[in-house]
Amino acid sequence: MRITKEKFADLIREYKLPMYRLSYGILQNEMDAVGEAVIKAYEHLDSLREIDKFRQWIMMITANEAKHIFRKRKRVELTEDVSRYGMTQNDKYDELWDIILTLDEKYRSVIIFILL
Repeated sequence: MRITKEKFADLIREYKLPMYRLSYGILQNEMDAVGEAVIKAYEHLDSLREIDKFRQWIMMITANEAKHIFRKRKRVELTEDVSRYGMTQNDKYDELWDIILTLDEKYRSVIIFILL
């Protein structure tokens, strides 16, 4: 099944917040993973066999891109206000996020992927 550019854009808009949260959960500040994931997904759109698997597919690409950036940089410091991505102090997951962010990256990414 071929996905149109418009449908792809709609799906990205639908899942952008979970993508940003996953990227944030792995990197704790870097949002470049989402942009890279969107580019990579678009370039490999033909590899998506079932449109109903889009969420899992795009989240896996996002996680892989975030892990790639994490390994490349090894140490990341918070320098950006992520509230514009929907992660505010009032977020109902604040306490959970605080706990998750203390975990090692390999455990943190699995839990975040499951939660999103």
